[in-house]
Amino acid sequence: MATKKQLLLIGGGHAHLSVLRALATRRFDAWHITLITPHPQQIYSGMLPGLIAGHYQPAQCRIGLHALAQTAGVEVIYARAVQLDCESQTVLLSDGRQLAYALISMDIGSESRIGELHALDTSLTSIRPIEGFLGFWQDFRQRCEASPQPRSMAVVGGGAAGVEMAFALQYALQRISPHSRVSLFTSPSGLLPGHADKVRTLVKATMQQRGIALHLQRVTGSAGGLISEDGQLHQFDHVIATTGAQAPSCIQGSQLEKDTQGFVAVNSRHQSLSHANVFAAGDVCSRPTPGFSRSGVHAVKAGPVLANNLLSILADTPPLAEYAPRPASLYLLATGPQHAIGSWGRFCFQGAWVWRWKDWIDRGFIRRYS
Repeated sequence: MATKKQLLLIGGGHAHLSVLRALATRRFDAWHITLITPHPQQIYSGMLPGLIAGHYQPAQCRIGLHALAQTAGVEVIYARAVQLDCESQTVLLSDGRQLAYALISMDIGSESRIGELHALDTSLTSIRPIEGFLGFWQDFRQRCEASPQPRSMAVVGGGAAGVEMAFALQYALQRISPHSRVSLFTSPSGLLPGHADKVRTLVKATMQQRGIALHLQRVTGSAGGLISEDGQLHQFDHVIATTGAQAPSCIQGSQLEKDTQGFVAVNSRHQSLSHANVFAAGDVCSRPTPGFSRSGVHAVKAGPVLANNLLSILADTPPLAEYAPRPASLYLLATGPQHAIGSWGRFCFQGAWVWRWKDWIDRGFIRRYS
C-alpha cells in the first residue's frame, strides 16, 4: 500500500474554517490531512468585544474545530507548531513530535509585540492568544463582582482591537461599579491607522461621551505603572496590551521568504514566494498588495480562495485562484453598549442599527461553521 502524502493545516484560524468546510465535501485517497491546533474550539475574534461587554455568552462565540475536522475526515493533533523546516519538510510540535509534510498551510495568527511594557509583569495581559485573555477576564470580572469597588484599567494600542476593547471594558466595568475608569494609550499617529479622519473624529467624540481617557502618547512599563512620554506615571489595576503584532516564533528560523517584519511573504494565491508547497493566510502572512493588511476581514475573505487552491493541489487540477482585496473594506466597531461605528472607505456612520447589522453578520459567521 502506497504511503499517503501529508497535508498539514497549522492553526485553526478564520481562513482554515473555509478549508475544513470545503474538505467536508470531498475525499482525497492519496492524501492524509492533519489539523494542528492547541484548542478544540476557536473563539471568533469579531465577537470578543461583545463578549467582554456582556452581550454574548462564551458558547455563542465559539466554533468547534474538532467537529468541523471530524466531518471533513481530518485528523486533529492538539499541539502548537514550534519550528518549521522547509528543507526537510518537517514541523516540530510542542509535544515533541516531528511531522513530515508534502503540502502545508498556516493560519496561526500572530503574537503580541509587548515591547517596553514587559516590566509591568503580573499587571499586564495581552489580548493574544484570545483563549488566555478570556480566561483572565472571566477571573477579573468575578473578582470585581465579588467586591464591586471602582476599578481602573488601561488599554495600550490604538488599532481597531484596542479601540473596541477600551469601549467594551468601560461598559462592563461601569455596570459593576459606575466610578470605574478606562484609559486608552496610543502614539499620536496610532489611533485607527488606515481609517478615514471622520472615523477617528467620531471615535474620539464617543470616547469622550463615555468617559474613556484617550492619551495620544507612547508609554513604557515600570514596576509602578505606565510612564508616558511627558514623564507622568499612570497607575492602574491592570493593563491590556493590544499592541502591534509580531511574527510567530515557529517561522522565525524557517527558510521561508519573509517581509521586513518577519511575516511569511505570499503572492495573490496566498502561496509562499519561496516555497510553492507552503500556503499561509491571516495574520501570519504578508503581501505587498494595495488594500491588504493583517486583519480578520482579509483572513475571512481569503479563506475560500485558500480552500480552492489547496483542494486544487490535492486533486491535481490547476490553475490556482487569486484573492484580490477590494479597494475598501467594511469595518464595524463595537462601542460598548449595543451601538457601533461603521466605516467604508471615507464614509462613516453610527447607531444602534449598526450594532444590529454587526450582530447579524457575526452570528451568521458562527452559524456557517456550526
